[in-house]
Amino acid sequence: PLAKEITSSAAARAFIASRAFLEAPAVRDLLSPGGPIASLAGIGGLEALCRCDSWGWLRDHRHLARLLEDESLMPLLQIPRLKQELRQTRFRSPDLAPVLEPFPLLFDDLLGAWFQPA
Repeated sequence: PLAKEITSSAAARAFIASRAFLEAPAVRDLLSPGGPIASLAGIGGLEALCRCDSWGWLRDHRHLARLLEDESLMPLLQIPRLKQELRQTRFRSPDLAPVLEPFPLLFDDLLGAWFQPA
């Protein structure tokens, strides 16, 4: 399909990973079903986000839960910069316990980061 061809372009991948795309006001929820990230996942284009320098568009624990609950988005969790970003306290919430339970290594890593001794 055309979308797959477009995302194979280096320029398109760079734009997809840019703040101009990811933090655009017109894009309300990148992770919503049928949204831009789900569309990328649908065509196997998530690798475009490997070059993402800013993960600020992931706002809070609800976005982390979405990543963990949608199997098509799980490949994003292999991106080291994303895993580092998830250690930020804005993702800390007791609501995540049941969602993180199937991922004990990630759960342990995040708990260690979120509750570091001062």
